[in-house]
Amino acid sequence: MQKPTIDDLLLRIKELEDQLSHTKLQELHDELELTKNRFHTYVKRSPIGIFLTNEEKQFLYVNPAAGELLNYSPEQMLNLSFPEIVADADNQKVYAGFTILQETGQISDFNLQLQRSDGSMLDVLIDGAKISETQFVLFVKDVTDLVNTEIQLKEQNEEYEAVNEELRQTNEELIEAQETMLESELQYKQLFENLEQGFALHKMIYDKEGNPVDYTFILMNNAFERLTGIDAKKFIGHTVTEMLPNIEDVWIENYGRVAKTGKSYHFESYSADLDKFYDVVAYAPKIDHFAVIFTDVTSVKRSQKQLIEAKQLAEESEARFKALHNASFGGIFLHYDSIIFDCNQGLTEITGYSYDELIGMNGLDLIAKRYRPIIIEHIKRRGEEPYEAVAISKSGEEYPVRLEARNIPYKGKMARTVEVRDITEQKAAESALHESETHFRTLADSGLAMVWAADENKQCNYVNKPWLDFTGQTPEHEMREGWMENMHPDDHNNFLSRFTRAFDQGQKFTCDYRLRNANGAYRWIQNVASPRYSSNGQFIGFIAHCIDITERKKAEQDLIEAKEMAEKVQLELQIKNQEYEALNEELRQTNEELFEAKEHAEESDRLKSAFLNNISHEFRTPMNGILGFAELFLRPKKNDEQRRKYAGIMRENCNRLLDIVTDTVEISALQSNVAKVNIEKCNLTTIFEESLSEIKLEAQKKGLEVRINNNCENIDYFLTDRYKLQRAVMHLLNNAVKFTSQGYINFSCEKEKDRVHIKISDTGIGIPVDVKEKLFEPYKQSTLQNTLNYGGTGIGLALVKSYIDLLEGNIAIQSEVGKGTTVEMTIPAWQTAK
Repeated sequence: MQKPTIDDLLLRIKELEDQLSHTKLQELHDELELTKNRFHTYVKRSPIGIFLTNEEKQFLYVNPAAGELLNYSPEQMLNLSFPEIVADADNQKVYAGFTILQETGQISDFNLQLQRSDGSMLDVLIDGAKISETQFVLFVKDVTDLVNTEIQLKEQNEEYEAVNEELRQTNEELIEAQETMLESELQYKQLFENLEQGFALHKMIYDKEGNPVDYTFILMNNAFERLTGIDAKKFIGHTVTEMLPNIEDVWIENYGRVAKTGKSYHFESYSADLDKFYDVVAYAPKIDHFAVIFTDVTSVKRSQKQLIEAKQLAEESEARFKALHNASFGGIFLHYDSIIFDCNQGLTEITGYSYDELIGMNGLDLIAKRYRPIIIEHIKRRGEEPYEAVAISKSGEEYPVRLEARNIPYKGKMARTVEVRDITEQKAAESALHESETHFRTLADSGLAMVWAADENKQCNYVNKPWLDFTGQTPEHEMREGWMENMHPDDHNNFLSRFTRAFDQGQKFTCDYRLRNANGAYRWIQNVASPRYSSNGQFIGFIAHCIDITERKKAEQDLIEAKEMAEKVQLELQIKNQEYEALNEELRQTNEELFEAKEHAEESDRLKSAFLNNISHEFRTPMNGILGFAELFLRPKKNDEQRRKYAGIMRENCNRLLDIVTDTVEISALQSNVAKVNIEKCNLTTIFEESLSEIKLEAQKKGLEVRINNNCENIDYFLTDRYKLQRAVMHLLNNAVKFTSQGYINFSCEKEKDRVHIKISDTGIGIPVDVKEKLFEPYKQSTLQNTLNYGGTGIGLALVKSYIDLLEGNIAIQSEVGKGTTVEMTIPAWQTAK
């Protein structure tokens, strides 16, 4: 194969330089295209609807999120204009918004109603900017989910308020609270501080496993301090274990369950130190927090104790009374054929007759005449069931009695014993009860609250007039379960569950629900129901007081909506600001990358120019040697020995020139990523010996000692690219000889597991620290002073680094100016030869 000429090589070098410049420009173009694609990807993947319109409000472009927002395809959207998708009521707002956009260049938080393809409406917030005289970009965000979230938060807040109202107020306090809800914040604070019930707020503390281990005091009112003996100034901001180290774990566990699950905890507590009873309710106003409400029920407990003791005494008295009654039967007499032959003291007290007067008297004479037929009929059929009649006393006064009789054997005959009870007081009590019930109904019907009552079987048995006026129903319709038909379907199951649980437990309960009024509209009702008991303590049902709290609910909702809207706007502004900052940062980085690329390209051009100037000198030096000694070789009168000497010098310069060309071609191939690795079986000893033969003569001329720590003989054959490894070793040995004027050159190698280590050391001039960082960069060595002084193309170490990288190895340099340099290469053995 014919060797290339110098002109061919120079032409090839020029082509490689053009290829490198074109590659760099292509890289810059690709980077710009990548930035453009990133921007388009951001627009396409944005969750916010983006609309591009002209001054006629026609859509020029919409992103996928905009189409999904209105349920149109992008193609359908391009056939529409902005006014066509806006609710009729907002048409004027659209024109006003575009006018502002045209004049000021932007709009912010512009609220509109848009119509989707299915006809449904949704509220949106719009931000816009003017990007040219005839084009505008609009960012549209759906706020429907935020509205739903606000409603859920409102319902949770309402439940909290309802529980708080239940614990703080009686039925009269509920009405007062309804009237004072609109008072100032100062009044609420005064109410909080003057509550008879103690209130305290705490934050729960958990360990790493999420178990409650402590809690912190956050807030407490005056009543809490008074009832518990705790000083707020000392406790606020501290933990309970810090202030009360002997507290039992059960309290932290119970309160921790409330804070973690949100489930309320109701219990009674007794303080031995204060000799007081407390009714305590713990609930979670928000996650990881719990509040406790203390009510001093000492007087109630003591009253209950007194009632229990009184009841026990009454029961004992009643038992004694019953024993005496069973023995004496109250007013008792025995008769044959209505003639009294015996009676007890009780009968004399009831009738006013003496014992002697009663004996032998006809028993019918003790009964008012109009009731005697009833008595006779009862005697004839030997009736034993109790019944009522009207008796007449000795003084002629009539009074109601209860009679009960039965036939008994007495002294060999069948006599009839009769028990007579004066029920005057019972009748008076029944009359009083009737009057009381009538009075209660009158009060219930004339009050503001709606009232319903249910019996022990959970069946409604009473509603008052305000209830009937509100619902527009009849009393007959509302009885049993009919009254719940007016309840909103979404509230029915929740109310029924709480209603049933409270009945089964006999406990007071509070529940808010929506009730349909006579006009068909649903209104919010607060229902407070309490258990009812008979005079003997038997549970007989529930009575509930209900008030309309719709306006309060609306006021609370308006307040929540205003607060949530403010928070939402602030959050959106923060998000937009972050997005703009991210875009600005991306543009800044892109500009920096472009600037660095420009500087790198300019530096590359400068280095290439310096390299070409240097390599042209390197080419001329061996060429001059070849031409000069060729001329001497051709002169006559030269003997064979001289011609052999000249031929050797010309061969040496040709090899040097060929090395320069080879290095130049190879650095170009490596930078163009066209170089390949050719794996073959190698022996490191052979590679070293061949490389050593190349520098041996030059080393001898300088008087340098070549030291060999050859462990290479113990290294088995291994697989690598023999050519590239030998070229790397050769360049390092040439550099060692070139930059060392006296001393030695040391070569060593060893194998460790599956890697081969090669180390070349010299006692040369060394490398400055600022130069060492640039040694492996191509062309840069051609500008360094050492290269200029010692000669060379300046690409040898760049070739060595590229070779070792291709062989998946690494290279390291240690050097000190004036003392020498050590270069260590490590390459993988890849695969042990078989």
